[in-house]
Amino acid sequence: MNRTQPIDYKSVLSLFLPAGLLDYFDITEASNMGDYFMLVLVEKDIVPENLQDLPLISNGFHKTITVADFPVRDHTMYFRIKRRR
Repeated sequence: MNRTQPIDYKSVLSLFLPAGLLDYFDITEASNMGDYFMLVLVEKDIVPENLQDLPLISNGFHKTITVADFPVRDHTMYFRIKRRR
C-alpha cells in the first residue's frame, strides 16, 4: 500500500497568497463570507537580525487594516492585517 504524505497547508496557501507573506504573518482565522473570503493575518514576533542586540519592548499592534486582493474562484479575497508596533 502507498503511504501518502500529509498535506502541508502552508505550501498550498503560498500558491494563492502574495510571495513571502506566510514568512512574516500567521493566519489566525479564515472565513467564507459567501460573496468573498476573509483571512485574518497577525504579524509574527520576529526581531530583525540587526536589532537583536537591542532591548526591544512590544507595544501591541497597530490598528487592523483590511486589504482587498485578487479574486479566487470569482470571489474577492480580503486580508485583515494586524502589524506589530
